[in-house]
Amino acid sequence: MCKPFDALLSYLLCNSTTTTTTTKLILYIWVLDCFLSKHGPGKMEDGKESHRKISHLLELIHSNWRPSFAGVEPVEDASNKKGKGNWRFIPNTRELQEAGVKIEKFEVTGGTLFDIGFKSGVMQIPPLTIEGRTESFFRNLIAYEQYSPDNQFSYVTDYVKFLDCLIDSPKDVKILSRRGIIDNWLGDDEAVSNLFNKISDTVSGTSIHFRYADIFNRVNIHCSQPWNLYRASLNRTI
Repeated sequence: MCKPFDALLSYLLCNSTTTTTTTKLILYIWVLDCFLSKHGPGKMEDGKESHRKISHLLELIHSNWRPSFAGVEPVEDASNKKGKGNWRFIPNTRELQEAGVKIEKFEVTGGTLFDIGFKSGVMQIPPLTIEGRTESFFRNLIAYEQYSPDNQFSYVTDYVKFLDCLIDSPKDVKILSRRGIIDNWLGDDEAVSNLFNKISDTVSGTSIHFRYADIFNRVNIHCSQPWNLYRASLNRTI
């Protein structure tokens, strides 16, 4: 098992009151470990979380599945409705391509699932495997972020909102699958599209500090440039 789940297993064995409860939780851990091993690594803050008191299973998972930008203030503040803080959602994958945005699979050692980038018209996205446990996993962590009074990091909610922007229809899923960004174990592009659209419907807006606001601003600026639109249209006709 990976480090977060080694720690979680030890925690449960030391703190569980009955063998039956321990067994059920260990099985649950195994399922989550299988999920995380296929869905991109998180970033564990070595040594920083070891003495923190954990009050909930989701809290331990969330605190040990951190993106590389955890604890770093975002460039844009989604709560700021005036001036520099203004931003809007980006178009879906098909529309981005039509506007000249290139979408590429991004893999780097030590990177995380949440490390999405945009530079010079190229959007880089780490790969994500979609299978039967994906929806419940994301739903549980989003619920934790929305209702935990002590949690100040909503990177899972922001990540799912980002994917929901990219995915409006099965056509978007097909493009992302061809790019190697989505590994669709469900076998049905429409099922993946519905999955993210349904999850997003349960999210009440974005987090106070939306982590991808700066990327959204730069993508929208790129898409609004006449030359980029013309060049993309020219490439489609060649």
